[in-house]
Amino acid sequence: MKNNIYAEFNKKKIISYNLNYLKKLKSRARRNKKNRYRVCLHNSTNHLTQEMLISLNGFSYIRPHKHPKNVSESYHLIKGAINIYILDNKGKLIRIIKLREQNYNTKKKSNDGFIYRISAPYYHLTIPLTNWTLYHEVTTGPFKKRNMVNYAKFSPEEGAPIEEINKFLKKYKIKKKLFKRQS
Repeated sequence: MKNNIYAEFNKKKIISYNLNYLKKLKSRARRNKKNRYRVCLHNSTNHLTQEMLISLNGFSYIRPHKHPKNVSESYHLIKGAINIYILDNKGKLIRIIKLREQNYNTKKKSNDGFIYRISAPYYHLTIPLTNWTLYHEVTTGPFKKRNMVNYAKFSPEEGAPIEEINKFLKKYKIKKKLFKRQS
């Protein structure tokens, strides 16, 4: 059964996570209606550094948004692959950032990155490409949604009809499909 709990906050002064905990995050994302789950390493939305582990189970539509110019955001990919579409104020594609899990022991090397940072007010659309994606996100706090996040008016809201979201994604040649409603 899918649930509506999307996040938890850390209450400890010192924390460390191991692979077993990452498996729990994967399981929690799988059981979540939005196919995602986050653990906040900070203890409240008032903290000046917002630091999270975000787990995505397959595809999850995360509405394009931008932050004010004094706010930065970075992702460090741990598991899987994502593309981040950087968009202007009208939804025109500026750039695609490709982040991939890195394996330093393989002979096949990737030119894709594993970490990215944005510190300008551009819209960004995060598209998971793997069955399980895990990344570490850090952003400037405190988190006050009305001051921190400006959703793209040219994009469908989360929870919009699947057909509307798929039509929007098709503009960027994104072939991911939502098979069930995410609300």
